[in-house]
Amino acid sequence: MTPHRSQSERRSEALRLLDAYGARREAWPALAASLHDEARDDPGLSAAFADAGLLDEALVAPEFHANGALKGRILADFAAQSARAARWLRFGFRKLLPAGALAGVAGFGFALGAATAGEPAYDEAEAALAQATGDADLWSEYGR
Repeated sequence: MTPHRSQSERRSEALRLLDAYGARREAWPALAASLHDEARDDPGLSAAFADAGLLDEALVAPEFHANGALKGRILADFAAQSARAARWLRFGFRKLLPAGALAGVAGFGFALGAATAGEPAYDEAEAALAQATGDADLWSEYGR
């Protein structure tokens, strides 16, 4: 971009800008417009400009105008999907709420029981089972 650069530096800068902005001059930064003009006239960069031009053409989105019927069909489909989702949230969620509450309470009870149960609770359970079954040495085979 500055006049004291060598030809190879200007070419490499032009190739970098060509990769970034494409072949159209209006897409390049304003400060690099003169470099674009120089590079456009350079026979060594003509193939790169041709490739960038093809890519620019391929990336341009085609004009598309939707008619009223297509817009109406898209909006009707969206409205139907939104209505189904709202209906599930309104009624389907209520069906799952009791099961979710029961699972939550059961999980809380399990966590609370596991947190508060210590060695004395196991000893009491062992004594109760031994008394109920008449076997005083109930856990001896398990190493307790």
